[in-house]
Amino acid sequence: MKTFLNLEKMNAGQRWALVLGTALASILVCYLAPEKEGSYLSPLFLFFIPLTLSAALLGLNATAFLTVVVLLFPLFNLLTASAPAWIFTTFILALVFNYIVWNRWTRKKELQEFQYRKAQEELELSLNDTRIAHEKIKAAHQSNQVKIQRYTALNELARSLAMTFKSQDVVVLLIETISKTFMVPGGVYTLLLFDSTIGKALHSVRYSVDTEMEVRLNRERLNPEEIFNSWVISQAKPLFISDSTNDFRFQNYSAENKIRSLVSAPLMAGNEILGLIRMESCFPAAFRQDDARLLSNFCDLGTVALEHVALYRQTIALAIKIG
Repeated sequence: MKTFLNLEKMNAGQRWALVLGTALASILVCYLAPEKEGSYLSPLFLFFIPLTLSAALLGLNATAFLTVVVLLFPLFNLLTASAPAWIFTTFILALVFNYIVWNRWTRKKELQEFQYRKAQEELELSLNDTRIAHEKIKAAHQSNQVKIQRYTALNELARSLAMTFKSQDVVVLLIETISKTFMVPGGVYTLLLFDSTIGKALHSVRYSVDTEMEVRLNRERLNPEEIFNSWVISQAKPLFISDSTNDFRFQNYSAENKIRSLVSAPLMAGNEILGLIRMESCFPAAFRQDDARLLSNFCDLGTVALEHVALYRQTIALAIKIG
């Protein structure tokens, strides 16, 4: 009973049952009324109950079909009962009038539903655009936060290097700051210094927590003639590799070395290469172009710090010689 009282929640079967039930009841009353010498006109208007329900629940097409059925039955009933013509005429005019009203009501309802669906779709599109814009802003904010943290680390490194007077301390401080700044999965961070006018050969390596032991034990990265190191030394410029298996510059490179992505930059003192810093990972796309630019900034700081250390040593040596 509650289902029939709530028309919006009725399914198609329940709606047809309600309409056809009221239609059959109206037919029965219309058929029995003349036999009991009742009024012809009053029972006919009972058909407006199922027709109204049909217009509200089933739509205009079903209502038109039901109207034809209702029209034929009273016509047959009135003709067989020899009822006055005005009764049938009144009933026909009432049906036409009601059909016009139902048609206008149905069209208005369809227009309102269309406008509602259109407004709902526009709202969903607007919400989706807002959501996408929010995600972009959130991603940009996170990216900016990372940049702020990295350049803050770069600034703090510059201050620390200004108070460092040993090459070994410069190397350790530089590579530790780089490893803590980038922290890529499976990362290996290497700093190589060559014999130069500024200092002797040195190296330092740091690893991410999840770096495999097999990768840690690979000493080839310390060799200046290793394929990536030699490229940086010969070109004297930074090297960025997103995926070594797809890089045309290193087609002969063996993937067995487990280096998929790499960033490396030289430490340049004028035209002289003091060394290089490289970051590598066994995962592809672990680095971005921004990482290459930031690593170049670290290399510039390292070069200045090493020159500062060399100048400090020369000053001390000159002071001892003079003294």
